[in-house]
Amino acid sequence: MKFEVEGKTLKVTGSGKFYAKLGTMIAYKGDFRFEKDIFGPGEHQGGLGGLIGKVAKQAIRAVTGEKLHLMRVEGEGECYIADEACNIHVIELEPSGIWKEVYVESSEVLALTDKCNIDVVMLKTGALGSRGLFMTKISYGGEKSIVAIKTKGEPITLKAPCVVDPDALLAWTGKEPRVVADVTFKTLIGKSSGETFKLSFEEQDQTVIVQPAERVYLAQS
Repeated sequence: MKFEVEGKTLKVTGSGKFYAKLGTMIAYKGDFRFEKDIFGPGEHQGGLGGLIGKVAKQAIRAVTGEKLHLMRVEGEGECYIADEACNIHVIELEPSGIWKEVYVESSEVLALTDKCNIDVVMLKTGALGSRGLFMTKISYGGEKSIVAIKTKGEPITLKAPCVVDPDALLAWTGKEPRVVADVTFKTLIGKSSGETFKLSFEEQDQTVIVQPAERVYLAQS
């Protein structure tokens, strides 16, 4: 199916199946069916062994906080997806090279085709700011492996080498970034610039997508 951005809406056209964040359909033309899906794309094949693997992946997502709340959308026509009037950025994965896979926080995933493969990976560098130890990896699983991510504002795409704020980071390709810490006496007495930890991307041809807004994390009671 074809993914196109129209304003702050993702327009999906064609015949077949795709996955979207639960509850994000705002309109459609044609005939579509919507069903909550706990597994997501790339995880519907196989017998008993495959089922055990799917359940294990779901358990990992729940424990790590990288759980995707998806619905399966199947039919034909035009389907419109949107979430809180956020901007949308579409990424088409490739069978080889730097765009074979992309790392993104699960909360930023708006929709993806059924050809994509999804895994949760642990970051070797530890917590990236407030985002935690884990990220969702979406990789190429066949022709038309496409993912749409939501952004606060119009994102910018940078080529490495570059340094970014972890709370503005949306997604990246290639190797995991290196954490750069700027801890001084002012940091210890609460008079830092607020940019104590940064992420350095250094792999050649690596691509980094950043939004013009930082996430605000609410303290859990």
